[in-house]
Amino acid sequence: MNFQTLRDRIVQNRTRLIVLALIVLGVLWLLSDSLPDLFGNHLPSAVEDTITRRYATCINPDDTPIQYNEARQPECGRVDIRVVGAGAVPPEAQAQGITQAICYKVAIQNPFWTTQATTRHEVVWKSRTASKVTVLQNGAWQIYPDRSDVDEQRWAAYACAETYESLTGEAP
Repeated sequence: MNFQTLRDRIVQNRTRLIVLALIVLGVLWLLSDSLPDLFGNHLPSAVEDTITRRYATCINPDDTPIQYNEARQPECGRVDIRVVGAGAVPPEAQAQGITQAICYKVAIQNPFWTTQATTRHEVVWKSRTASKVTVLQNGAWQIYPDRSDVDEQRWAAYACAETYESLTGEAP
């Protein structure tokens, strides 16, 4: 079979080729949560959801009206999670049932109100970055609260690949 014949068959069966490509993409999308290494480094989806819910804050649209009967639009923060890589589980952690560690950095941007005296005045954004480790202990993922001193020790204990970034402020 030469190139000309192959090209003619592809042109004639264009619809079949498009349908096949869509089916393959759909299967890959469905398998992306089941096979974590399929699309690169990322945390299990349940862990990412928990982290996002923990860090993102929203300003309620009913909080403070701009003028009479005119409410502000709700604004929610943004949480970006970047996996640094797998951490090395030390023997003492293995004895506690920890089988896997994942090092990640989370960048958080949240809105908050500034005040003048006791009146809410303006919505401004605050950003910070945290270096964190999550571990799989006895079949369940453990996510630790923000504590810079303990987070830095955990980052070193699990031999995370990049340098530790301390918080610019503790989470509320």
